[in-house]
Order: sequence, then structure tokens, then C-alpha cells
Amino acid sequence: MRQNTAPHVIILPEPKTGGNTPLEQILAGRRSTRNFSTQSLTLEQISQLLWAAQGITGKSGFRTAPSAGALYPLVIYVIAGTNKGLAAGIYRYHPDGHTLSQLSSKDLRKKFHNAGLSQAAILKAPVSFLITGI
Repeated sequence: MRQNTAPHVIILPEPKTGGNTPLEQILAGRRSTRNFSTQSLTLEQISQLLWAAQGITGKSGFRTAPSAGALYPLVIYVIAGTNKGLAAGIYRYHPDGHTLSQLSSKDLRKKFHNAGLSQAAILKAPVSFLITGI
């Protein structure tokens, strides 16, 4: 794992880019659910999910998710509660450098829950991802 460069910046573990499961098998097994685990995520798991959502896949700057004109207007925030891998707070994901910057050290899941139409899963989840567009 790389060393942190500042107290408020978290350099994430390198994502895994190789796997043994064919994409077709992954797609065939994909389902939406509202039954979420309350089990804490590791920093490695959070890192992998962030990379899968908006990670940079090469020197050209292209990402895992397509974007018209390669403008990449999406920004991902992590709302963390009680976790082994990441302290409570709100973090912004920076694909360039694969880092998180902490914006707040408060557990704001209750406010996020209220803003998210009071969905119970938001309140219980150890980590939620908020995707915004610029």
C-alpha cells in the first residue's frame, strides 16, 4: 500500500484489473436488490468499487465508465458510517491519483437518509456512494 501524502488525503490500494470470471457470467448474475448487508467494507473493497465506477484505465485518461466526448462529468462521494476500512465522514473520489479527500469527519448518514427519501438502506449501510454530475 502506498503512503499517505497528507492527513486529509487517502491514497487507495491499487485496484485489481484481472479476474477469472467471464464478463457474460457476471452480467447474467447481476440483480438489483434492496437487501444490503450491514457488514463493514475494507478499504480494498471500497477502492475496488470506486475504481469500477470511475477509475482511470490507462495513460490516455479514459475511465471504466464511458462518457460522451470523454468529458467525465460524474463525481463520486463516499458517505461512510461505522467501518473498519474507512472512518466516518464524507469523502470525494479523485480518479486521477485514485485517492479520497475527506470533506467531513462526521457520520452524516442520517442527513443523507433524510435527503434520500428516508430509505432505510441508506441509514443502515456502512458505506454509500453518491454519484453527482457537474
